[in-house]
Amino acid sequence: MVTGLLVVFLLATCYLREVIFLSIHAAATHHPDVYKSHMKVPAFLSGRSETDLIIYKYLFTAIFSAACMTLTLLAIHTLFAKKKTSLHCLFAYGMFILAIALTWLAEKWVFSNQGYPLTVGMLHILQSPIALIVMIPVLRIHQQATGTGQAAGHNVT
Repeated sequence: MVTGLLVVFLLATCYLREVIFLSIHAAATHHPDVYKSHMKVPAFLSGRSETDLIIYKYLFTAIFSAACMTLTLLAIHTLFAKKKTSLHCLFAYGMFILAIALTWLAEKWVFSNQGYPLTVGMLHILQSPIALIVMIPVLRIHQQATGTGQAAGHNVT
């Protein structure tokens, strides 16, 4: 139940972020359809209106963002487990790699690749997981300061 609510919350948050980002970008460029030229249009959407294409872009970017954030949160939670083994660490790093692979897939599928291996669209989708990863040292310092984590130098392997 809690996991389902978390996924719905992440999806709604990412969708709202997409709507706000696109609205600001459209207002700044004075062009309401800023993403249409950067999107691959799948067969089931060919002939659809520009509004349908923008909704498609919002929805899929939000889904990929929420999936990447969920995988990143799962990896961070696994890395901070009190009794972690090397298998737990391998699992956590696998989740990070899966989040990056999922982002690459989103970049290839949702947006047209402009010839760059790492485009702005990929960075945009990855911005939330990157922010979570950057928070790891802060969370570790907080754990050590409050005594909620393992004692320094006593890692369980």
